[in-house]
Amino acid sequence: MIIGSWLYDNGLTDEGSVFVYHGSVTGLSASADWFVQSNQSGSGFGSSVSTAGDVNGDGFSEVIVGAPEFDGGTVNEGAAFVYHGSQTGLSAVPDWTAKSNQVDAVFGNAVSSAGDVNGDGYSDVIIGSLNYDNGESNEGRCYVFYGNLVNGLLSAVQQYRPASTNIVCSGGKTGIDGQVKMGIFGKSPFGRAKGKIVHDYVTIGVPFSSINSTLSTGAGAFADLGTLGSELTDDESGLIPENVYRWRARVQYDIAGNPFQKFGPWKYYAGYSPTPSGDFRAGDGNSGSALQLDLTLLIQGFYDAGTDAMVQDTVTVYLRSSSFPFSAIDSASAVLNGSGSGIFLFNNAVNGTPYFLQISHRNSIETWSASAQSFFGNAMTYDLTSSLSQAYGGNMIQVDVSPVRFAIYGGDVNQDGTVDATDVSTIDNDASNFISGYVVTDLTGDDFVDGTDISIADNNAANFVSVVRP
Repeated sequence: MIIGSWLYDNGLTDEGSVFVYHGSVTGLSASADWFVQSNQSGSGFGSSVSTAGDVNGDGFSEVIVGAPEFDGGTVNEGAAFVYHGSQTGLSAVPDWTAKSNQVDAVFGNAVSSAGDVNGDGYSDVIIGSLNYDNGESNEGRCYVFYGNLVNGLLSAVQQYRPASTNIVCSGGKTGIDGQVKMGIFGKSPFGRAKGKIVHDYVTIGVPFSSINSTLSTGAGAFADLGTLGSELTDDESGLIPENVYRWRARVQYDIAGNPFQKFGPWKYYAGYSPTPSGDFRAGDGNSGSALQLDLTLLIQGFYDAGTDAMVQDTVTVYLRSSSFPFSAIDSASAVLNGSGSGIFLFNNAVNGTPYFLQISHRNSIETWSASAQSFFGNAMTYDLTSSLSQAYGGNMIQVDVSPVRFAIYGGDVNQDGTVDATDVSTIDNDASNFISGYVVTDLTGDDFVDGTDISIADNNAANFVSVVRP
């Protein structure tokens, strides 16, 4: 709740002040959680206050404050201030300011969210200027300012196999002819509300309708977004298996709980790997020879336990015979996403035949699956992150305790199957020369070679980390 006190004194006479009290499951806080003042005598700051909606698309609501007698270079021209919301609350200083630049215009005597008047998914604001002159004395003027003039944070969009949480990579097959599952993360900037996914898909070569269009190809059901937001999904059917589709999605809010904003901005699926030319194929794979492996894998150094996310990078998987000499049958490369998930397509594999999975990464230790695995129905799922027992010989390292996660060892820069002094020396030389970019000596994926990379390799070398094969 926001309250204006336009005659408040806090070091200056009648400078005005504004107070915000946070809501909670037990109601409003007893004392103000946020407090600002104008620092100008007689400015009328706080004579009008309102929510501004979410003007920058980051999922948090802003507030707007009017000060109709504010002097900003012109006497009593008036001003309006917008303060951005965030995970930690409202900003201490205004993120946006507007003025009338006319004497005694009383700009800011009324302020409010205007909702989303131009349909781009971002909230806009409306400001009154009671005594503005424009050909007539004190005729007044009203201003609307659009949101989205700076880049907001993007809501995650993701594509899945129908009725599952199995991710489909860009260009991948959904596993069921004519069907796909689409998802978007939704959060209301106006407190707890309901929302649903609204999506728009087209075939490759066909343009989307305009950025402001409210047309869609389908929608999910309204669901409670809670206080922290929630993923919204919809299973779509009736697609043509032979076609390649791209798509976008947005959140539609239930106006009973969010009367200020009906739609969020369009979010475009942008999983450009391993196939940048298309987002998904709505098929089961039977029309072709490719078999699909859904692999989850983390790479030491690339994974951040604080964010539970990994720097994306390319991995190659070799399918090897289940018996000596474990001949290579097929191989496929894909980019693992921030969750460590990737989809690998094999043209020479056969359903029901057991294969060892051999994982190769540019500066990590070659790692094998604990046992031979088989494709069934053209599909296989394997997760190396859940336990040491998922890797042959338990040849991984724990990289997180909550949740418990394991990763393949990093540091084999020269790919000779062991981490040793040669690898450490190579990394140390590149660090001394301030080498940056996509290089094998960068063990953290931050595009810079430094002491952190040296430390990873040095520790693994001291522990005699090397390949463990069947």
